[in-house]
Amino acid sequence: MKQFQRLLQCCAVFLFIGFWATGASANEWLITVLSGNARADAWLIPADDDDAKAVLHVTADAKTTPSLRGRIGNIAFQKFASVENNAIYLTSAVLNQLLPQVKALQDDGKLGNTQHFSFLYAIAGLDAVDGKAYGYNPVDGRTALHRYESAIDERFSHHGLALEALVGAHDGSLILKAIFESGGHSDSTVIYDDTYGKGYRLKDGAVIGQSELFSGNHSPVGGFFHLGEQGGEALTGEDKEAAQKLTEQVRIFWKNKGLEYSPEDVKLRYSSNNRNELGGVLASLAQEPSTDDTTITDAVTKTIDALAALSLTLKTATPEEPATVKIIGYYGDAIANLPMVQKRFAEVSGGTLVPEIISGEQLNLALTKSAVLTFKQIMEARYGAAGI
Repeated sequence: MKQFQRLLQCCAVFLFIGFWATGASANEWLITVLSGNARADAWLIPADDDDAKAVLHVTADAKTTPSLRGRIGNIAFQKFASVENNAIYLTSAVLNQLLPQVKALQDDGKLGNTQHFSFLYAIAGLDAVDGKAYGYNPVDGRTALHRYESAIDERFSHHGLALEALVGAHDGSLILKAIFESGGHSDSTVIYDDTYGKGYRLKDGAVIGQSELFSGNHSPVGGFFHLGEQGGEALTGEDKEAAQKLTEQVRIFWKNKGLEYSPEDVKLRYSSNNRNELGGVLASLAQEPSTDDTTITDAVTKTIDALAALSLTLKTATPEEPATVKIIGYYGDAIANLPMVQKRFAEVSGGTLVPEIISGEQLNLALTKSAVLTFKQIMEARYGAAGI
């Protein structure tokens, strides 16, 4: 995912060259927000073309953007008690970037003669809203969802745009449809998400197996959270020289973004908290050509090993017929150019697994298609094929 070189940037806005030739005739427009635990993306997509590319795309990355630090995009975070400060805040951050651009295109007559804007949110934690996740109160969930949808209505009204249909889906469903769009129908394909490591075994376009791995303290492994946990342990470990060096690198990372941390601030923030955020910082540092730090390398290696180990729980393969492991999600671009990925997968799996990174650009295209498909399926289920 070289989007996730892009993905590790705060914002990305894409105006596709072919839009003016094909998109200007569209009358139905879909605005989609994908909100994960530590990042939100938003797209403007022609909704009357199943193969259309997004016209606009923006991101809000809470892992590496100073103004978004600590924001969680999961609507069920803290049992729905902080939806305004987290899921609503992160969704508003991308809408405040996207909607003024949508309005400008509309005012310039570049969105067709009539514009009908619909909205699809695909958000982490949506399964907990109706009590489908253990320990969550559905009354609190539905109240939180109402506040979330009301905030979306307010954002559209604030930017002078009329919102028609408003529907929601779990973030995982949108991502899995994107997997299918990117050719993930094979029985030999295993797919991973990014904040936590999640594996899926697919056959004939359907999920037939799902798995997660956890460390000894029941923390999830194989994503930004796991990488941040490794870094947090290093910051307070017995190797004081390594801890000091890592602390300084983290301080410099944030200083370059206009945020001053003291060494004490770094340890207080990351020694046992903010795992996703530290994982995002370390992933960025690991990709810098000048980085030569065994502490960061070791943390990344352990996380890649966890991805390989997770895949082994889902797929049996032999060196004669190795299985392809497709790595998708925001974590993919963070490790795409690291030379140890192929090596570690081969060593952990005994040569039975070959990793394939789905690029950010591939994922972006697949997500726009899956958003249109998901929206149409929801609307058909709600109103019937004729929309009546």
